[in-house]
Amino acid sequence: MKIVDKLPRLSQSESYIYSYITNNPDKVINTSIQQLSKETSTSTATVLRLCRKLGCKGYSELKFKLSSHAMLYTENPASHKANSILDIRYFFDTVASSDSFQEEIDRAARLIADRELVLFVGKGASNIMGEYGSCYFSSYFKLTFRVEDIASYPIDYFSPDLVQQSVIIACSISGEYADEISYVRNYHTSGCKLIAITANRKSVLGTLADICIAYPMPLIMEGDQNITTQVPCCYIIELLAERTRAILKERELNRVLKRK
Repeated sequence: MKIVDKLPRLSQSESYIYSYITNNPDKVINTSIQQLSKETSTSTATVLRLCRKLGCKGYSELKFKLSSHAMLYTENPASHKANSILDIRYFFDTVASSDSFQEEIDRAARLIADRELVLFVGKGASNIMGEYGSCYFSSYFKLTFRVEDIASYPIDYFSPDLVQQSVIIACSISGEYADEISYVRNYHTSGCKLIAITANRKSVLGTLADICIAYPMPLIMEGDQNITTQVPCCYIIELLAERTRAILKERELNRVLKRK
């Protein structure tokens, strides 16, 4: 759900609250400001600051606006079949340009550069992103592939030494698929590192990961199918590959200079 036509610049905490509100409008309408701040692990002052940035005098006005938007979506559900360009622009203008996001990308890239094997994991559309990620990474460096069928690739296929030299990049919009979480947890507890790319930082996958690269994006459902845009995930995969390649080139250059 979109609350305003043009999003203002938001802090990381404000961005998370905004994402929570747009993903749970019906719940927020019946939630107090104290409950919302508790659900989002923020303060009531941060919630009020977000309300003002969204053009509301207070939390009550924000809930009224949410209620009005909810009625519009009920009357015209086709209007909410896909993420708007404003949602995607918000990701690039606010989230992807933030220092915290860039720091997470750098941390993840350095982690990947330290590992010998990169495994991509995903379900549904995120599985397709995993295939794209494995192809994109393979074009540059590293031994990398997608786990196409989680049930067919048990951890016993890899030696303990290789598992500890591996990193899983798990793509999941919700971060709540039980079989994907079970699969990556088995590797993770055996020494494999885990990077999560998800729209839900506080999901099970997001909290389990060594590094979580989150992109707050309104979730779009078509029946039981999650059709939320994968544009942020695609961008993150390409950015990770570029940063990792730069790190490996820098390390190789330093080795050459030391030999001289």
